[in-house]
Amino acid sequence: MLVAPLALRLLSLVHPAWAAAPTPPMPSVITVDEAIFGPPEWTCAELLAASAAERAARTLPLVSPIPLPASSRTGPGPAPRGEVEPAPDVPVAWADVLAGKLPGREPLAPQPLEGSPAALQQLRQALQRPQAGLGLRISVWGASHTAADFFTGELRRALQGRHGDGGHGFVWPAAMTNAERAHDLNLCSTETWRSDFVGRSGGRGDGWYGPGGGSLSSADPADFSYIQTTRGGIGSTWRSAELLSLGLPGGGHVVLTVDDAAPRVIDTQSDQPRLLRHIIELPPGPHRLSLRPLGDGEVRLFGLSVHNDPRGVIVDAIGVRGRTARTWLSWDQQLLADGLATLAPDVIVLAYGTNEAADTDLGVAQLQEDLRRVLRKARAAAPQAACVVIGPTDRAKTLSAKRKYTIYGRTALVAAAQRELTIAEGCAYWDWQQAMGGPGAALTWRAADPPRMGPDFIHLSAEGYARSAALFLDALDAVAGARAP
Repeated sequence: MLVAPLALRLLSLVHPAWAAAPTPPMPSVITVDEAIFGPPEWTCAELLAASAAERAARTLPLVSPIPLPASSRTGPGPAPRGEVEPAPDVPVAWADVLAGKLPGREPLAPQPLEGSPAALQQLRQALQRPQAGLGLRISVWGASHTAADFFTGELRRALQGRHGDGGHGFVWPAAMTNAERAHDLNLCSTETWRSDFVGRSGGRGDGWYGPGGGSLSSADPADFSYIQTTRGGIGSTWRSAELLSLGLPGGGHVVLTVDDAAPRVIDTQSDQPRLLRHIIELPPGPHRLSLRPLGDGEVRLFGLSVHNDPRGVIVDAIGVRGRTARTWLSWDQQLLADGLATLAPDVIVLAYGTNEAADTDLGVAQLQEDLRRVLRKARAAAPQAACVVIGPTDRAKTLSAKRKYTIYGRTALVAAAQRELTIAEGCAYWDWQQAMGGPGAALTWRAADPPRMGPDFIHLSAEGYARSAALFLDALDAVAGARAP
Protein backbone atom coordinates (compact mmCIF):
# COMPACT_ATOMS: atom_id res chain seq x y z
CA MET A 1 0.00 0.00 0.00
CA LEU A 2 1.36 3.43 -0.91
CA VAL A 3 1.19 6.13 1.74
CA ALA A 4 0.70 9.69 0.53
CA PRO A 5 3.46 12.14 1.55
CA LEU A 6 1.09 14.17 3.75
CA ALA A 7 -0.18 11.04 5.49
CA LEU A 8 3.41 9.88 6.02
CA ARG A 9 4.30 13.16 7.69
CA LEU A 10 1.27 12.92 9.96
CA LEU A 11 2.09 9.34 10.91
CA SER A 12 5.67 10.34 11.71
CA LEU A 13 4.38 12.69 14.40
CA VAL A 14 2.86 9.81 16.37
CA HIS A 15 5.25 6.96 15.51
CA PRO A 16 8.94 7.62 14.71
CA ALA A 17 9.17 4.45 12.63
CA TRP A 18 7.03 6.16 9.96
CA ALA A 19 9.39 9.13 9.62
CA ALA A 20 11.28 9.33 6.36
CA ALA A 21 14.92 8.26 6.72
CA PRO A 22 17.47 10.99 5.93
CA THR A 23 19.29 10.58 2.63
CA PRO A 24 23.04 9.98 3.00
CA PRO A 25 25.51 12.17 1.07
CA MET A 26 26.53 10.86 -2.32
CA PRO A 27 29.77 8.84 -2.11
CA SER A 28 32.73 8.66 -4.41
CA VAL A 29 33.49 5.10 -5.52
CA ILE A 30 37.02 3.73 -5.75
CA THR A 31 37.41 0.35 -7.45
CA VAL A 32 40.55 -1.59 -6.53
CA ASP A 33 40.02 -4.65 -8.69
CA GLU A 34 43.73 -5.46 -9.02
CA ALA A 35 44.08 -6.15 -5.28
CA ILE A 36 43.84 -9.90 -5.60
CA PHE A 37 46.95 -11.25 -3.91
CA GLY A 38 45.89 -10.85 -0.27
CA PRO A 39 47.48 -8.69 2.42
CA PRO A 40 51.20 -7.90 2.14
CA GLU A 41 53.59 -9.62 4.53
CA TRP A 42 54.96 -6.44 6.17
CA THR A 43 54.32 -6.80 9.89
CA CYS A 44 52.97 -4.12 12.18
CA ALA A 45 56.31 -3.89 14.01
CA GLU A 46 58.22 -3.40 10.74
CA LEU A 47 55.90 -0.62 9.60
CA LEU A 48 56.10 1.15 12.97
CA ALA A 49 59.91 1.01 12.81
CA ALA A 50 59.86 2.47 9.29
CA SER A 51 57.57 5.29 10.46
CA ALA A 52 59.93 6.13 13.33
CA ALA A 53 62.89 6.18 10.94
CA GLU A 54 61.02 8.51 8.59
CA ARG A 55 60.38 10.97 11.43
CA ALA A 56 64.00 10.83 12.57
CA ALA A 57 65.26 11.66 9.07
CA ARG A 58 62.81 14.52 8.50
CA THR A 59 64.26 17.95 7.71
CA LEU A 60 61.22 19.92 6.47
CA PRO A 61 58.51 21.22 8.85
CA LEU A 62 55.02 19.75 8.76
CA VAL A 63 51.95 21.53 7.42
CA SER A 64 50.14 23.27 10.28
CA PRO A 65 46.73 21.91 11.37
CA ILE A 66 43.65 23.64 10.01
CA PRO A 67 42.72 26.57 12.32
CA LEU A 68 39.22 26.49 13.74
CA PRO A 69 36.73 29.34 13.31
CA ALA A 70 36.61 31.52 16.42
CA SER A 71 33.01 30.43 17.11
CA SER A 72 34.09 26.78 17.21
CA ARG A 73 36.85 27.02 19.80
CA THR A 74 34.68 26.59 22.89
CA GLY A 75 33.74 23.15 24.09
CA PRO A 76 30.40 22.18 25.63
CA GLY A 77 29.60 23.68 29.00
CA PRO A 78 29.41 21.63 32.19
CA ALA A 79 26.40 19.42 32.64
CA PRO A 80 23.72 20.65 35.05
CA ARG A 81 23.71 18.41 38.09
CA GLY A 82 20.16 18.33 39.41
CA GLU A 83 19.11 16.99 42.79
CA VAL A 84 21.08 13.88 43.76
CA GLU A 85 19.19 10.99 45.33
CA PRO A 86 20.82 8.86 48.04
CA ALA A 87 22.05 5.42 46.93
CA PRO A 88 24.08 3.88 49.74
CA ASP A 89 26.66 1.21 49.04
CA VAL A 90 26.18 -2.17 50.76
CA PRO A 91 29.20 -3.68 52.60
CA VAL A 92 29.97 -7.34 51.83
CA ALA A 93 32.52 -9.80 53.23
CA TRP A 94 34.32 -12.10 50.78
CA ALA A 95 33.33 -15.07 52.91
CA ASP A 96 29.67 -14.32 52.10
CA VAL A 97 30.53 -14.25 48.40
CA LEU A 98 32.17 -17.66 48.58
CA ALA A 99 29.24 -19.00 50.61
CA GLY A 100 26.85 -18.14 47.79
CA LYS A 101 24.96 -15.47 49.72
CA LEU A 102 24.95 -13.06 46.76
CA PRO A 103 23.16 -13.30 43.38
CA GLY A 104 24.83 -14.14 40.11
CA ARG A 105 25.27 -17.90 40.27
CA GLU A 106 23.91 -20.15 37.54
CA PRO A 107 21.28 -20.70 36.42
CA LEU A 108 20.37 -17.05 35.97
CA ALA A 109 16.75 -16.07 35.45
CA PRO A 110 16.28 -14.80 31.87
CA GLN A 111 16.31 -11.00 31.68
CA PRO A 112 13.90 -9.91 28.94
CA LEU A 113 13.89 -6.83 26.78
CA GLU A 114 11.28 -4.50 28.21
CA GLY A 115 9.25 -2.00 26.25
CA SER A 116 5.90 -1.06 24.82
CA PRO A 117 4.22 -3.41 22.31
CA ALA A 118 5.02 -0.92 19.52
CA ALA A 119 8.71 -0.72 20.47
CA LEU A 120 9.08 -4.50 20.69
CA GLN A 121 7.21 -4.98 17.42
CA GLN A 122 9.56 -2.58 15.62
CA LEU A 123 12.52 -4.46 17.09
CA ARG A 124 10.97 -7.81 16.12
CA GLN A 125 10.55 -6.72 12.51
CA ALA A 126 14.22 -5.69 12.35
CA LEU A 127 15.47 -8.92 13.91
CA GLN A 128 13.41 -11.01 11.48
CA ARG A 129 15.11 -9.50 8.40
CA PRO A 130 17.53 -12.45 7.95
CA GLN A 131 14.56 -14.84 7.63
CA ALA A 132 13.49 -12.78 4.61
CA GLY A 133 16.96 -12.94 3.05
CA LEU A 134 17.80 -9.37 4.04
CA GLY A 135 20.85 -8.03 5.81
CA LEU A 136 20.71 -6.96 9.45
CA ARG A 137 22.83 -4.17 10.93
CA ILE A 138 22.93 -3.63 14.69
CA SER A 139 24.93 -0.53 15.66
CA VAL A 140 26.05 -0.36 19.28
CA TRP A 141 27.30 2.87 20.87
CA GLY A 142 28.81 3.00 24.34
CA ALA A 143 31.88 3.49 26.49
CA SER A 144 34.67 1.05 27.44
CA HIS A 145 32.42 -2.04 27.48
CA THR A 146 31.74 -1.35 23.80
CA ALA A 147 35.17 -0.06 22.79
CA ALA A 148 36.80 -3.34 23.82
CA ASP A 149 34.54 -5.27 21.37
CA PHE A 150 34.29 -8.33 23.63
CA PHE A 151 30.52 -8.08 24.24
CA THR A 152 29.74 -6.85 20.72
CA GLY A 153 32.30 -9.20 19.19
CA GLU A 154 30.70 -12.28 20.73
CA LEU A 155 27.27 -11.05 19.63
CA ARG A 156 28.63 -10.49 16.11
CA ARG A 157 30.14 -13.96 15.93
CA ALA A 158 26.95 -15.64 17.10
CA LEU A 159 24.67 -13.79 14.66
CA GLN A 160 27.08 -14.11 11.73
CA GLY A 161 27.43 -17.80 12.46
CA ARG A 162 23.66 -18.10 12.00
CA HIS A 163 22.95 -15.67 9.19
CA GLY A 164 26.20 -14.94 7.37
CA ASP A 165 29.19 -12.64 7.65
CA GLY A 166 28.04 -9.16 6.66
CA GLY A 167 31.39 -7.67 7.64
CA HIS A 168 32.92 -6.21 10.76
CA GLY A 169 31.21 -2.86 10.26
CA PHE A 170 32.49 0.30 11.94
CA VAL A 171 36.05 0.57 13.23
CA TRP A 172 38.31 3.43 14.27
CA PRO A 173 41.26 3.43 11.82
CA ALA A 174 43.65 4.31 14.69
CA ALA A 175 43.41 4.24 18.48
CA MET A 176 40.87 6.71 19.89
CA THR A 177 42.00 5.85 23.44
CA ASN A 178 44.04 2.96 24.84
CA ALA A 179 40.94 0.76 25.20
CA GLU A 180 40.05 -0.14 21.60
CA ARG A 181 40.43 -3.59 20.11
CA ALA A 182 38.43 -5.60 17.60
CA HIS A 183 37.15 -9.15 17.25
CA ASP A 184 38.01 -10.86 13.94
CA LEU A 185 39.98 -7.88 12.63
CA ASN A 186 43.68 -6.99 12.71
CA LEU A 187 44.62 -3.38 13.53
CA CYS A 188 47.89 -1.45 13.46
CA SER A 189 48.60 2.29 13.61
CA THR A 190 51.12 4.85 14.78
CA GLU A 191 50.34 6.43 18.15
CA THR A 192 50.65 10.01 16.93
CA TRP A 193 47.24 10.41 15.29
CA ARG A 194 45.34 13.15 17.14
CA SER A 195 42.16 11.69 18.62
CA ASP A 196 39.28 13.98 19.51
CA PHE A 197 35.94 13.43 21.23
CA VAL A 198 33.67 15.22 23.69
CA GLY A 199 35.48 15.77 26.97
CA ARG A 200 38.92 15.08 25.51
CA SER A 201 41.66 17.02 27.29
CA GLY A 202 42.91 19.52 24.71
CA GLY A 203 40.08 18.62 22.34
CA ARG A 204 38.81 20.93 19.65
CA GLY A 205 35.32 21.32 21.10
CA ASP A 206 33.79 22.11 17.70
CA GLY A 207 31.24 19.25 17.58
CA TRP A 208 32.52 18.08 14.19
CA TYR A 209 32.37 14.36 14.86
CA GLY A 210 31.14 11.56 12.66
CA PRO A 211 28.68 8.82 13.61
CA GLY A 212 31.09 7.51 16.27
CA GLY A 213 31.30 10.78 18.17
CA GLY A 214 35.00 11.27 17.51
CA SER A 215 37.68 11.89 14.90
CA LEU A 216 41.32 11.06 14.18
CA SER A 217 43.49 13.61 12.41
CA SER A 218 47.03 14.06 11.13
CA ALA A 219 49.02 15.99 8.57
CA ASP A 220 52.14 13.85 9.02
CA PRO A 221 52.96 11.44 6.18
CA ALA A 222 54.84 9.29 8.70
CA ASP A 223 51.52 8.43 10.36
CA PHE A 224 49.70 5.39 9.07
CA SER A 225 46.95 2.98 10.03
CA TYR A 226 45.82 -0.30 8.58
CA ILE A 227 43.02 -2.76 9.10
CA GLN A 228 43.32 -6.33 7.89
CA THR A 229 41.25 -9.47 7.54
CA THR A 230 41.78 -12.46 9.79
CA ARG A 231 43.05 -15.81 8.57
CA GLY A 232 40.14 -18.20 8.08
CA GLY A 233 36.54 -18.15 9.27
CA ILE A 234 34.53 -15.04 10.14
CA GLY A 235 36.32 -11.85 9.15
CA SER A 236 38.53 -13.47 6.51
CA THR A 237 36.77 -11.95 3.48
CA TRP A 238 35.85 -8.38 2.52
CA ARG A 239 33.98 -7.16 -0.53
CA SER A 240 34.01 -3.41 0.18
CA ALA A 241 34.91 -0.78 2.72
CA GLU A 242 33.76 2.78 3.27
CA LEU A 243 35.94 5.61 4.56
CA LEU A 244 34.17 8.46 6.36
CA SER A 245 36.03 11.75 6.76
CA LEU A 246 35.43 15.44 7.40
CA GLY A 247 35.52 17.74 4.42
CA LEU A 248 36.97 21.16 5.32
CA PRO A 249 38.51 24.14 3.52
CA GLY A 250 42.23 23.41 3.44
CA GLY A 251 41.76 19.69 4.02
CA GLY A 252 44.62 17.52 2.82
CA HIS A 253 44.77 14.25 0.92
CA VAL A 254 44.72 10.67 2.22
CA VAL A 255 46.77 7.97 0.50
CA LEU A 256 44.79 4.72 0.35
CA THR A 257 46.61 1.46 -0.38
CA VAL A 258 44.91 -1.93 -0.62
CA ASP A 259 47.27 -4.91 -0.50
CA ASP A 260 49.95 -4.41 -3.15
CA ALA A 261 47.71 -2.46 -5.54
CA ALA A 262 48.60 1.00 -6.78
CA PRO A 263 47.88 3.72 -4.16
CA ARG A 264 44.82 5.94 -4.57
CA VAL A 265 44.68 9.54 -3.35
CA ILE A 266 41.52 10.82 -1.62
CA ASP A 267 40.80 14.54 -1.31
CA THR A 268 39.26 15.90 1.93
CA GLN A 269 39.02 19.47 0.67
CA SER A 270 35.52 20.97 0.93
CA ASP A 271 34.00 24.43 0.82
CA GLN A 272 32.29 23.84 4.20
CA PRO A 273 32.33 21.23 6.99
CA ARG A 274 30.55 18.11 5.75
CA LEU A 275 30.73 14.34 5.80
CA LEU A 276 32.68 12.79 2.92
CA ARG A 277 32.03 9.18 1.89
CA HIS A 278 34.44 7.06 -0.13
CA ILE A 279 33.30 3.53 -1.02
CA ILE A 280 36.18 1.18 -1.83
CA GLU A 281 35.09 -1.78 -3.96
CA LEU A 282 37.26 -4.87 -3.54
CA PRO A 283 37.51 -8.35 -5.05
CA PRO A 284 36.07 -10.77 -2.45
CA GLY A 285 38.90 -12.15 -0.35
CA PRO A 286 41.51 -11.27 2.29
CA HIS A 287 42.81 -7.70 2.29
CA ARG A 288 44.84 -5.10 4.12
CA LEU A 289 43.59 -1.52 3.79
CA SER A 290 46.15 1.16 4.69
CA LEU A 291 45.68 4.91 5.18
CA ARG A 292 48.33 7.63 5.37
CA PRO A 293 48.21 11.46 5.15
CA LEU A 294 49.84 12.73 1.99
CA GLY A 295 51.34 15.61 3.99
CA ASP A 296 49.78 18.52 2.07
CA GLY A 297 47.28 19.37 4.83
CA GLU A 298 45.49 17.94 7.81
CA VAL A 299 43.07 15.06 7.25
CA ARG A 300 40.34 14.28 9.77
CA LEU A 301 38.93 10.75 9.66
CA PHE A 302 35.60 9.67 11.18
CA GLY A 303 36.01 5.93 10.75
CA LEU A 304 35.93 2.95 8.40
CA SER A 305 33.15 0.47 7.77
CA VAL A 306 34.04 -2.96 6.38
CA HIS A 307 31.47 -5.06 4.50
CA ASN A 308 31.14 -8.57 3.16
CA ASP A 309 27.92 -10.44 2.28
CA PRO A 310 25.06 -7.89 1.99
CA ARG A 311 22.61 -10.57 3.19
CA GLY A 312 24.62 -11.20 6.36
CA VAL A 313 24.78 -9.51 9.75
CA ILE A 314 26.87 -6.52 10.86
CA VAL A 315 27.29 -5.59 14.53
CA ASP A 316 29.05 -2.23 14.89
CA ALA A 317 31.10 -1.59 18.04
CA ILE A 318 31.24 2.21 18.33
CA GLY A 319 32.73 3.00 21.71
CA VAL A 320 34.88 5.67 23.36
CA ARG A 321 36.23 4.94 26.82
CA GLY A 322 34.85 6.97 29.71
CA ARG A 323 31.98 8.58 27.78
CA THR A 324 28.34 9.01 28.78
CA ALA A 325 25.18 9.19 26.70
CA ARG A 326 25.15 12.95 27.22
CA THR A 327 28.15 13.38 24.92
CA TRP A 328 25.77 12.85 21.98
CA LEU A 329 24.30 16.28 22.71
CA SER A 330 27.57 17.92 21.64
CA TRP A 331 27.75 16.15 18.26
CA ASP A 332 26.86 18.22 15.21
CA GLN A 333 23.35 17.10 14.22
CA GLN A 334 23.89 17.28 10.45
CA LEU A 335 27.11 15.25 10.59
CA LEU A 336 25.36 12.74 12.86
CA ALA A 337 22.34 12.49 10.54
CA ASP A 338 24.58 12.01 7.51
CA GLY A 339 26.66 9.45 9.37
CA LEU A 340 23.69 7.41 10.56
CA ALA A 341 22.10 7.60 7.12
CA THR A 342 25.35 6.14 5.77
CA LEU A 343 25.52 3.32 8.31
CA ALA A 344 21.75 2.75 7.95
CA PRO A 345 21.37 0.63 11.10
CA ASP A 346 18.27 -1.52 11.51
CA VAL A 347 18.75 -1.46 15.29
CA ILE A 348 20.37 1.31 17.33
CA VAL A 349 21.73 0.19 20.71
CA LEU A 350 22.93 2.70 23.32
CA ALA A 351 24.97 0.94 26.01
CA TYR A 352 25.68 3.61 28.60
CA GLY A 353 25.25 3.94 32.35
CA THR A 354 28.49 2.79 33.97
CA ASN A 355 30.03 6.26 33.88
CA GLU A 356 26.71 7.91 34.77
CA ALA A 357 26.58 5.68 37.86
CA ALA A 358 30.12 6.75 38.74
CA ASP A 359 29.12 10.43 38.63
CA THR A 360 27.89 10.82 42.21
CA ASP A 361 26.85 14.43 41.57
CA LEU A 362 24.42 13.54 38.77
CA GLY A 363 20.77 13.50 39.78
CA VAL A 364 18.15 11.15 38.37
CA ALA A 365 16.05 13.92 36.84
CA GLN A 366 19.02 15.31 34.92
CA LEU A 367 20.12 11.84 33.83
CA GLN A 368 16.66 11.18 32.41
CA GLU A 369 16.53 14.56 30.67
CA ASP A 370 19.92 13.91 29.07
CA LEU A 371 18.86 10.45 27.90
CA ARG A 372 15.53 11.78 26.56
CA ARG A 373 17.35 14.34 24.41
CA VAL A 374 19.88 11.75 23.21
CA LEU A 375 17.20 9.24 22.18
CA ARG A 376 15.27 11.91 20.31
CA LYS A 377 18.43 13.06 18.58
CA ALA A 378 19.21 9.49 17.53
CA ARG A 379 15.64 8.83 16.38
CA ALA A 380 15.62 12.05 14.37
CA ALA A 381 18.82 10.94 12.61
CA ALA A 382 17.66 7.33 12.03
CA PRO A 383 13.87 7.16 12.39
CA GLN A 384 13.67 3.83 10.55
CA ALA A 385 15.74 2.02 13.18
CA ALA A 386 14.46 0.16 16.22
CA CYS A 387 16.14 1.35 19.41
CA VAL A 388 17.43 -0.42 22.50
CA VAL A 389 19.10 0.95 25.64
CA ILE A 390 21.39 -1.35 27.63
CA GLY A 391 21.94 -0.40 31.24
CA PRO A 392 25.13 -0.58 33.32
CA THR A 393 26.75 -3.79 34.56
CA ASP A 394 26.81 -4.56 38.25
CA ARG A 395 29.76 -3.02 40.07
CA ALA A 396 31.58 -3.33 43.39
CA LYS A 397 34.32 -1.47 45.23
CA THR A 398 37.16 -2.65 47.44
CA LEU A 399 36.83 -1.40 51.02
CA SER A 400 40.08 -2.73 52.42
CA ALA A 401 42.80 -5.29 51.93
CA LYS A 402 40.96 -7.57 54.36
CA ARG A 403 38.71 -8.79 51.53
CA LYS A 404 35.84 -6.50 52.36
CA TYR A 405 33.85 -4.92 49.53
CA THR A 406 30.75 -2.88 48.85
CA ILE A 407 28.00 -3.33 46.28
CA TYR A 408 27.87 -0.07 44.33
CA GLY A 409 24.48 1.44 45.18
CA ARG A 410 24.09 3.90 42.29
CA THR A 411 24.06 1.20 39.60
CA ALA A 412 20.50 0.06 40.39
CA LEU A 413 19.40 3.70 40.74
CA VAL A 414 20.71 4.57 37.27
CA ALA A 415 19.24 1.40 35.74
CA ALA A 416 15.78 2.15 37.15
CA ALA A 417 15.90 5.72 35.83
CA GLN A 418 17.05 4.54 32.39
CA ARG A 419 14.32 1.89 32.23
CA GLU A 420 11.55 4.35 33.03
CA LEU A 421 12.71 6.96 30.52
CA THR A 422 13.60 4.49 27.76
CA ILE A 423 10.21 2.77 27.77
CA ALA A 424 8.42 6.13 27.88
CA GLU A 425 10.39 7.23 24.81
CA GLY A 426 9.34 4.19 22.76
CA CYS A 427 12.56 2.16 22.92
CA ALA A 428 13.32 -1.24 24.46
CA TYR A 429 15.41 -1.64 27.61
CA TRP A 430 17.74 -4.43 28.72
CA ASP A 431 18.95 -4.39 32.33
CA TRP A 432 22.52 -5.73 32.23
CA GLN A 433 22.85 -5.66 36.02
CA GLN A 434 19.74 -7.82 36.47
CA ALA A 435 20.89 -10.14 33.67
CA MET A 436 24.06 -10.78 35.69
CA GLY A 437 21.91 -11.67 38.70
CA GLY A 438 21.29 -8.29 40.33
CA PRO A 439 23.18 -6.15 42.85
CA GLY A 440 26.15 -8.11 44.19
CA ALA A 441 26.64 -10.18 41.02
CA ALA A 442 29.96 -8.43 40.28
CA LEU A 443 31.47 -10.07 43.35
CA THR A 444 30.02 -13.48 42.53
CA TRP A 445 31.21 -13.22 38.93
CA ARG A 446 34.70 -12.33 40.20
CA ALA A 447 34.70 -15.46 42.35
CA ALA A 448 33.74 -17.71 39.43
CA ASP A 449 36.29 -20.06 37.87
CA PRO A 450 37.37 -18.67 35.49
CA PRO A 451 36.49 -15.15 36.76
CA ARG A 452 33.78 -13.34 34.82
CA MET A 453 34.56 -9.95 36.38
CA GLY A 454 37.84 -8.06 36.14
CA PRO A 455 39.91 -7.10 39.20
CA ASP A 456 38.62 -3.51 39.10
CA PHE A 457 35.04 -4.81 39.63
CA ILE A 458 33.93 -2.46 36.80
CA HIS A 459 34.99 -4.20 33.60
CA LEU A 460 34.16 -7.81 32.90
CA SER A 461 36.63 -10.49 31.85
CA ALA A 462 36.49 -11.97 28.35
CA GLU A 463 34.41 -14.82 29.83
CA GLY A 464 32.05 -12.34 31.46
CA TYR A 465 31.50 -10.39 28.27
CA ALA A 466 30.91 -13.63 26.35
CA ARG A 467 28.34 -14.76 28.93
CA SER A 468 26.66 -11.36 28.83
CA ALA A 469 26.48 -11.46 25.04
CA ALA A 470 24.81 -14.87 25.25
CA LEU A 471 22.26 -13.52 27.74
CA PHE A 472 21.52 -10.51 25.52
CA LEU A 473 21.18 -12.76 22.48
CA ASP A 474 18.65 -14.86 24.41
CA ALA A 475 16.65 -11.68 25.03
CA LEU A 476 16.83 -10.74 21.32
CA ASP A 477 15.76 -14.24 20.31
CA ALA A 478 12.76 -14.04 22.63
CA VAL A 479 11.64 -10.84 20.87
CA ALA A 480 12.41 -12.10 17.36
CA GLY A 481 10.51 -15.35 17.92
CA ALA A 482 7.49 -13.86 19.62
CA ARG A 483 4.24 -13.45 17.75
CA ALA A 484 3.21 -9.97 16.78
CA PRO A 485 0.42 -8.63 19.00
